Amino acid sequence: MDEASIINALQDGLKDYNVKTQIRRKGSQLHVLVTRDENTECDYDSLYSIVKRRIDELAIAGASELVVYGRLTGDRHPEWQKSAEIKLPLPLIELDLDELEDIRRERGDQAISITEDETLLQGNKPEVEFSNEYSSLKASLEEDLRAANGMVSQEEAFKLSNKENIQAALQEDLEEDLPENLSEEFSDEYKKLEEDLLTNFDSDLEEMDLDSLAIANDDGESFESISAAISNMQGAKASQDAEFDLHSPDFNSFSVVTLDPASLKSPEQVAVPSVEIISDDFSISAPTVANYYVPMPPPPPTRRKVTDKAEQVAQNNSQKNDKINDSRPKRIKLANPIRINTVSLAVGMVMVSVLGICAWLVWDRSVQQRYLADARDLENLSLDPQKIKIPSVLADTRNKIQSAIAQLELIPDRPASLYSEAQVEIKNLKPKLVAFDRRVTIEYAANSNLELAKKSTLDAALMVQSPPHTSEVWKSAQAKRQEAIKALESIDPESSMYAQAQTRLKTYRAELVQIGKWVDIQVRAESIAGDIRPAIATQIQQLKSDPSGKENFLKRCSTILQPEISSTEAQRLGLTVNNLTGYLCAYYWDL
Repeated sequence: MDEASIINALQDGLKDYNVKTQIRRKGSQLHVLVTRDENTECDYDSLYSIVKRRIDELAIAGASELVVYGRLTGDRHPEWQKSAEIKLPLPLIELDLDELEDIRRERGDQAISITEDETLLQGNKPEVEFSNEYSSLKASLEEDLRAANGMVSQEEAFKLSNKENIQAALQEDLEEDLPENLSEEFSDEYKKLEEDLLTNFDSDLEEMDLDSLAIANDDGESFESISAAISNMQGAKASQDAEFDLHSPDFNSFSVVTLDPASLKSPEQVAVPSVEIISDDFSISAPTVANYYVPMPPPPPTRRKVTDKAEQVAQNNSQKNDKINDSRPKRIKLANPIRINTVSLAVGMVMVSVLGICAWLVWDRSVQQRYLADARDLENLSLDPQKIKIPSVLADTRNKIQSAIAQLELIPDRPASLYSEAQVEIKNLKPKLVAFDRRVTIEYAANSNLELAKKSTLDAALMVQSPPHTSEVWKSAQAKRQEAIKALESIDPESSMYAQAQTRLKTYRAELVQIGKWVDIQVRAESIAGDIRPAIATQIQQLKSDPSGKENFLKRCSTILQPEISSTEAQRLGLTVNNLTGYLCAYYWDL
């Protein structure tokens, strides 16, 4: 299986999580990297269980170990890791239907005929099996011990104990050994046998000579003598030397009564085995053993009816068809068909339509009334655009008037409409809208020009800081001043900013004249730069490599350049030697 198929299977299992899956295989190890986004919180243990289950289901050949990593998007190292062995699925066992059919044919002759209840005895002479139930023996011992303590008399205790033991044994045999599907005839005969046994046992007890069976009451009598007396109660087939252990009794020491199957048909002929009685005057530690009743034999094993494969398939198909028919929706049959009165239906539809139209007309008129109320509120306000000085307030008022006029224009010209009142309000509001539009345009233009003049003046002032400068710098500052003056001169006299613009114009024009003078002086100073010797000019240019700054450069440059300038040239230019030297050094700094 290739990596693409494995990734598709993993992504199908992790489609509910916002993660990305990558896979690499190294030998028998399969490495899976799960990458999550930083905004996604996920439980890596849940993701690991999904990945582990998917990998186990895929049964990848040669892969024996799985390593899962959890990483955050953008990180180089994983933040979580867990590994486990890959459990390969158990191989599928191919079932050969032909072999099963051959086995069925071979064992077909051995099948026995089954009755309708699928249960039948295999023979007429069932073997007798004995139950080793310890509970009935224990109950018998407890009853005899209570009789020895004087709770009941000797004869009554003996009859009660043995009768209850026989009843309990018969009841247990009926409940445990007798199968549920035994025929009614056999069950009835078995119950008759039980009643007959109980009846005969009671009658024989009354006729017995209990005195001849009594044991002498002797306090010094040993345990062996009592045990010997108890042993006399065993049947002819019981072993005389067997010891009785209360905790691990030997059930083979009991007497066995063989039942003839023919006695099941005539319960009167069944004889009750003889029972010997001991005296009631014996030690309480000596147990009394009652004769154990022989249970009925268990029923023979049964075999299920083997049906043909074709019959089973047909039966399954019929069951499926019945389920499909039950699942289909059944048609509901009405006892009396519903009759629809078309006239009443038409009248109802018309009434509903009329009510809908009336409701819509009422709603539309309420909307028109609200539009008119808003327009009249604006009209009643004393809105004078000349008194409003703030451009933002002017714009908001203009927008309200424009919105009111747009709403009034939506009112249609139809009956039950407020079209005429809306037109009147539109005529009253439109002049105000025109005045506010013009005022807003003037004020916004004036504000824009004033801001432009301020910005240009500030840029010019920053250029000429720390003079002297070259003529180019002074000319750029002169252009910025001229731009600011032009912006102020374009402000409309109706604007509320006109007075402020005129005040700034006076200041900016005076500064422009001063900047022009500096431009003329710097141009005259730079005119004699060509007369400076090349060696001095090179030496001055080398001073610019010193990181000490412009001020230190101007001082050192004046020291070198001043001997090269004559007073005659300075007087011709209308400057002193020191000023001329400073202007030339500024020229070399910006060069």
